[in-house]
Amino acid sequence: MIDQGLLDPVHVDELVSKALLLASPDNILGSLSGVRFFSTPSPRDPLGRAVDLQLQYVVFTGTPRLLMYRMHEWIKRADGTRDGPAVLLTSATSFLPPSPAHHVAVAPHYVLQRLRPEREDAPDSYYEFRPIRDGQAADAPFLRFSGERSETVRMANLEKMALALLDGGPINSQLARDCAKFDPRDGVPRKAAFVVNSYDQARRLKHFIDLRLPAWRDKVVAVVDDLPDFGLTTGYVTSSRVESLGDDDRWQVLIFPPGALGRGTNVVFTTGPRQRDAAIGTLYFLTRPHPTPHDMSLPVSMAAKATLDFDLRQDDSTSLEQLGRRWLGARRQAYQQIGRLLRRPLYARGLGKLFEPFTANIAVNLMQTIGRAMRNGCPVQCFFVDRAWAEKTSRGELDNETSSMLVQLRVILEKGVSSDDQREAALYQALYGAFLRPLTDIHGLNVAPVLEDTSVEEEWHDNPLWAADAPLKGEET
Repeated sequence: MIDQGLLDPVHVDELVSKALLLASPDNILGSLSGVRFFSTPSPRDPLGRAVDLQLQYVVFTGTPRLLMYRMHEWIKRADGTRDGPAVLLTSATSFLPPSPAHHVAVAPHYVLQRLRPEREDAPDSYYEFRPIRDGQAADAPFLRFSGERSETVRMANLEKMALALLDGGPINSQLARDCAKFDPRDGVPRKAAFVVNSYDQARRLKHFIDLRLPAWRDKVVAVVDDLPDFGLTTGYVTSSRVESLGDDDRWQVLIFPPGALGRGTNVVFTTGPRQRDAAIGTLYFLTRPHPTPHDMSLPVSMAAKATLDFDLRQDDSTSLEQLGRRWLGARRQAYQQIGRLLRRPLYARGLGKLFEPFTANIAVNLMQTIGRAMRNGCPVQCFFVDRAWAEKTSRGELDNETSSMLVQLRVILEKGVSSDDQREAALYQALYGAFLRPLTDIHGLNVAPVLEDTSVEEEWHDNPLWAADAPLKGEET
């Protein structure tokens, strides 16, 4: 098909090197491979009616993350003892058990906290679900970014959101009013940020603002991966230079995707009465983060977590026969979960119980982004603008933990701080208490009572092994 021009040349995306695979154990799924087909709106059709067909060949092999957990046992001595390099893992948001992609399955031994408490005069952090209507009519639908199939419609909605927030200029706009009343200390105002999904969206939104809202042209800065090759570069900055904006009084709004402000990147005041305070105090999440329908990060991370969980729970007292039964049971369970993801495009509304790990994976980057506006104990106000954050609320209904990522995240954190394991509960409180409090009191979100679990596990009919010892034929676990 490639030779005949029916398919584009194959793009091979290897997540790990062959050398690393040789040093890591096999995946619990074995050498599972498959072919996936997708139809996506064609970027060549601005109306979104034409579709492109894509073919994806997927191979699961190896579990490189296990190397971190076994590296200290790398050397085996003649007497049977093991030794190896000491391993130190450090991160503020890698303790989140429901997240298969980010959680480190070793409880932290140390948690670094502030030496002094937060300012007594500081307001509380404030979260609000605040979608924007598409037009002036009272019954006009709210704007949505995530979930819209057409790229043209998505960008148009993004532009409408920005227009609604910035209309009125740097003094009388909705954004200006939001910032003026929140945490105005020592006469030094804090700035705002539009959070989008990609550098390209940041660049295009900045261009739109420059053309439609000239009063904001010199007050909006977009974080991009590369500076423009032509025209003015004023108003654009790369992630490596974003920290220099802290003391720049000329800008009021920063546009960036979450990955642009990674670990250790902080936009803070470096001088004056608010020294070391976060310069950004107001975040507008114009988009709800969501991987593409053909993204493989969730099934890959779930397969790695299943392999790691099986590896860490073994002990020397387990017989080979018991180990075999456990392995078949763990493998069968992994197939049931991951096979469901492989058979369908990745849409949040169809994930069921898997919405929890899906949300937890995204929540790590979300909380890191919010944390950039909380430096030095500062409060933050967050406005979740994309209606996809809470679809049912936008229709006047009640959202629950399977319909809204905001509700699901709150449930995850509430379960953590109320865990029967006192150490786990203390860790959740220390790491995520500052996020849970405003999530619990979030404005504009209609939350249903606790959802009863009435879901039924989907049966697996597509046996990928076709072997007599396949783990999906009902073995006892």
